[in-house]
Amino acid sequence: MMYHCRNFKGDEPCEWSKSETLVCNESCRHYTPTDGRTLIIKLGALGDVVRTTPILHELWKMFPHRQVWWLTKYPEVIPDAVDVVLPFNLESVLTVRGMEFDRIYNLDKDKCACGLAKRVNALYRYGYTLHQGYPMGLNPAAERSIHKGIDDEYSKNLILSYQEEIFQICEFGKFDPKEHECILPYFKRILRPIDVQNPTKPVIGLYTSFGDRWMARRWSVGSWIELCSLLKKDGYQVLLLGDKGTDAFNKFLQKETGVLYAGTRYPIMSFVQQLLDACDIVVSVVTGVMHLALGMKKKVVVLNNIFNSKELELYGRGIILEPERPCRCYYGEKCMNSSYRCMDYLYPNQVLNAIYKLEAVDEQSKQ
Repeated sequence: MMYHCRNFKGDEPCEWSKSETLVCNESCRHYTPTDGRTLIIKLGALGDVVRTTPILHELWKMFPHRQVWWLTKYPEVIPDAVDVVLPFNLESVLTVRGMEFDRIYNLDKDKCACGLAKRVNALYRYGYTLHQGYPMGLNPAAERSIHKGIDDEYSKNLILSYQEEIFQICEFGKFDPKEHECILPYFKRILRPIDVQNPTKPVIGLYTSFGDRWMARRWSVGSWIELCSLLKKDGYQVLLLGDKGTDAFNKFLQKETGVLYAGTRYPIMSFVQQLLDACDIVVSVVTGVMHLALGMKKKVVVLNNIFNSKELELYGRGIILEPERPCRCYYGEKCMNSSYRCMDYLYPNQVLNAIYKLEAVDEQSKQ
């Protein structure tokens, strides 16, 4: 049996065995030998999975003949070049528990992930494990990350981006934004896949969702309406983006402002292909869609009030905007200011000016 071939599946023929009637041995022209396996455990959230994909550049460079397996709650966004993508379920857990890996990179502090990383057979382990029922870092960089998660003041003073942090945790070299871009699965590009009428200016995607948990980052209805109106007045084509939780809100915005909205009926990669790819610039709070946009090399305007902006790697394609008045909602679900909501002091004209700046940078790069 060709257990060491990258294309070997074991329980069924590989994709070429039947189509080309090939014999499974070393004389097969698709035979690709491997010298071991690496397991990545990064379950969620969606955006964190996307911004973890830069580690693949280093793994492929360091171990070009080693298989890469990835266990996640979001298999849809794992790049095609990953050898085995496992959805996080009982079947996948049983599979990896019965295997041996050369290296495990657990980059998820979730107790399930840490417990699994502790029990899977591996020669080397990086990231987090479980100790007395709690996440524990396996090296100083991972321990600093644990500290960051439980001490707000310590976290606020850190200056590493998420990517820089995980490169240290994995004991790779220096993170380089030019070499370590996020990677998305292949999708066929469709020229203006929605009803965008021959735009002469960038198409602006407005992702209006702020998630069920982080109410502190909600931007007001009036602010979204004003932004839509300003963009339309300036001749931009505006496309509303959202999830099921913002469907009614986006329909209201569409009715009030006349901007375009295409609904929420799309699986993740269909959303990427049919809607997100139609946008030139995406406006969003810190969400998975923001990270998907960056993975697609889109420009982004990020509305931030609850996270450390130093953690956000925008690859030189984005601008982070924060409220003009101080916030008391660092990693908080609700705004703790008693006399005002800080997001009310992040204004639509600031977003418009940021779009102007990104558009000007794009024009300069074309010259």
